[in-house]
Amino acid sequence: MKKVVLMTNEYTYNGAGMVLLQLARYLVEVRHWQVSVFSLDSQEGDLKEQFREMGVLLPDKVVGNQYDLAVVNIFGNGSAIPLLAPHTKTIFWVHEGAFPLTTPRMSHKTIQEWFLLAHKIVFDHEFQINQVFASYLYKIPKEKCRVISPGIPQGEPLPAPQPRRPGWQRILFVGGVYARKRPQDLIQAVATLQDVQVECVLIGWTEYIHTIGQQAQDLLAKQPDRFTVLGNVSRQTLLSYFQASDLFCLPSQEETFGISPLEAASHGLPVILSDLPAYEGIWNHGVNCLLYPTGDVTMLAWMIRMLLAEDSLAKRLGQAGKVNTKRYSMAEFYRNWERVLEECDCL
Repeated sequence: MKKVVLMTNEYTYNGAGMVLLQLARYLVEVRHWQVSVFSLDSQEGDLKEQFREMGVLLPDKVVGNQYDLAVVNIFGNGSAIPLLAPHTKTIFWVHEGAFPLTTPRMSHKTIQEWFLLAHKIVFDHEFQINQVFASYLYKIPKEKCRVISPGIPQGEPLPAPQPRRPGWQRILFVGGVYARKRPQDLIQAVATLQDVQVECVLIGWTEYIHTIGQQAQDLLAKQPDRFTVLGNVSRQTLLSYFQASDLFCLPSQEETFGISPLEAASHGLPVILSDLPAYEGIWNHGVNCLLYPTGDVTMLAWMIRMLLAEDSLAKRLGQAGKVNTKRYSMAEFYRNWERVLEECDCL
């Protein structure tokens, strides 16, 4: 039985955590490998129990030569690569865009060393290879880099829809509630719609909510009937909100794929997104979503108003978005990982 360790930094149910859970499930249930998950930082979170339930080990420390394979999940854990790669085949799974490159502690030399030492590098989208990390990858053979799009779960058992106020519509945001995800734009846009009975529910990590700015924080405090910040929630709670919302909005400044919009679309919600390179080939304005220039609060407010008022348009975009999610099946996700494992001589 092969042994694999998956390196993470937290057990929070965010995009990177979700795909790590999917990979662990494939390795345990399909490959029948012994899987360990080790967190370099936070030791708590909703995913911890889910890992345990599928038989994943949660060791207190990791010794590289004890494993046949290591997968280092997210850029922030790259410092583990020099410790693991000399002893075991190591895959670097990069979910980030340009943001970590602005961190002073990550020098160009250090990042390039991580890419050189890793046996394979897995990205979410081609634009990471061609644009974001191009200057770090010019010495890397092309065949060392692979793109694996996350899988979107289909057919999950659904809880009862979250209760709603009669006559009110609901906008759903799922992502970290901090400046880079730009929830402040959504908050400001919704605040302008005083003649519309609409509430905005924000789900996601709130540790850095102070970064969204004082204006947005004041609006949250002054209009509790219109804004609800739930923080991180369980999977079942998230699904209950997907079942009971009218539209989904993610106004991010940066994404590398964007799992939550596709998850929302899989439940038939029409989607409004900022126009980002990561959405090329996934989202098509006016066909399966609405796209607007990042930071344009006036345009965002207009799109929200239009979708809430035009039921036929909302339904058309919601149906097209749901069809779009079929391209990102769990079966395809597993097949792509199988190819990478074969290339690493692990199968």
